Amino acid sequence: MANPPEPPRSVSARVSVPQDMRYTGELPAQPPATAPSTLSEGVWRNLAVTLATILVLVLGGVVIFWPRSTPTDAAEPVDQPTGTEPSGPPATTAAAEPAAQHTGPAPSGVAMPAGNLPGWRQTFTEDFNGGDLGQRWYTYEGQPGGDPGGWFLRSHVTQSNGKLVITGSRENTPNGSLYATGGVSSAKSFTQAYGRFEFRFRMDKGYGINYVLLLWPADDVWPPEINVAEDDGLSRDLITATLHYGTNNTTITRKSKGLANFTTWHTASVEWKPGSLVYKLDGKVWATMTSSNVPKTPMAMVAQSQAWPCGTSFSDCPNSTTPTRVNLEVDWMVAYAAAA
Repeated sequence: MANPPEPPRSVSARVSVPQDMRYTGELPAQPPATAPSTLSEGVWRNLAVTLATILVLVLGGVVIFWPRSTPTDAAEPVDQPTGTEPSGPPATTAAAEPAAQHTGPAPSGVAMPAGNLPGWRQTFTEDFNGGDLGQRWYTYEGQPGGDPGGWFLRSHVTQSNGKLVITGSRENTPNGSLYATGGVSSAKSFTQAYGRFEFRFRMDKGYGINYVLLLWPADDVWPPEINVAEDDGLSRDLITATLHYGTNNTTITRKSKGLANFTTWHTASVEWKPGSLVYKLDGKVWATMTSSNVPKTPMAMVAQSQAWPCGTSFSDCPNSTTPTRVNLEVDWMVAYAAAA
């Protein structure tokens, strides 16, 4: 709304005084001038009154015309674009405020790789050290595909002390009271066909809640899917790698139990080349796959955790031993393309 017009002003060297506040009556009669040494008491009194009147007018003008700050309207929130994610409904960006910048050492004890490696050109880095996660990542909301025992919530995906934290904890959901978890996809900012993809991660113990680090097709047409590291939610000493392909979701799976304790930090990676997948844990090859069904489509990097219903062949439901909070933590993710 426009400001109301201001009243006419007479200009002073120090302050502007409204016209209607100026004195327009008759001036008081002045006594005959006398020598300064013989000024009467009445002259001094009239002079004091005049000075007081001027002072009142000046102060009144200052009060009336002193600049006042005007509050600005708060900017309205802007809706973020939505996307898609594996095993669930369309992904939505995180609504949380940007996280504070983390400047300390890497939480996992191993700093994120920076720069190219022999034979590899670095194409993507994410250290989760702060800023607005929603600008770079899609986050999940809703029921995971084929899993009535789980639920994704955006609020369960946060950044803390230089880590991505995906929390599993019991919530009231449209499917009842169950362990809600979350997930993120780099499809908002990064996808790539072929290359080397690395995840630095750990997972709390928690019966019935599993983790999976994977590559998901950028066009959201499933399958294919490349699972880089996954467990069954029953123990934290199992690692599996799975290739999903074909219209009937055919799978090739590799497993290793007792290879590591995944409640501590490890780096899982896959080197994806035409017709070949090589899986590494902490830089050592632990599984390989060779198949004409290895995908060719660009894919995004994904991290998620998930609770399962009771009695499934893959996992089981949380029970009385499951902690109140079960966190999947990711220190960093990086990707490379083959050097020319």
